[in-house]
Amino acid sequence: MEINKLTEKAQESLLQAKNETERRNHSMVEPEHLLLALLEQTDGIAPQIIAKLGYAPGRLRTRVETALEAKPRIYGTAAELRFSPALIKVVEKAEQQAGSMKDEYTSTEHFVLALAEDKSEAGKILREAGITQDAVLNVLTAIREPSA
Repeated sequence: MEINKLTEKAQESLLQAKNETERRNHSMVEPEHLLLALLEQTDGIAPQIIAKLGYAPGRLRTRVETALEAKPRIYGTAAELRFSPALIKVVEKAEQQAGSMKDEYTSTEHFVLALAEDKSEAGKILREAGITQDAVLNVLTAIREPSA
């Protein structure tokens, strides 16, 4: 993961995911923490994409919160939080998405694309809501193309 190749919003979302992990006393930053962070960026593109796909970002956030509540908690350790292998895989996939889309930087939209196809609980939540990689790509294409 190249931090200098992430947009400011993407960096913020990873930091917010880490903070959420600490707040919840979880041992590792998981894809669900990242999805929650993306949904909480009210001025970000993730809530816009989800809304354009006909799903309320608040409803999706509730589903992610429920999944996070089910994760085990740890107490009394001062260990540094790490990204889980699953989250590292999501970030790497997002970087590949950025490259295939000929984008110079990896952004939160690439995170959404990567999460939508991931095998994690976050990916499952997105797909159950009808937020698939193809659907997200269609929304992004519409956003990126100037209207005629």
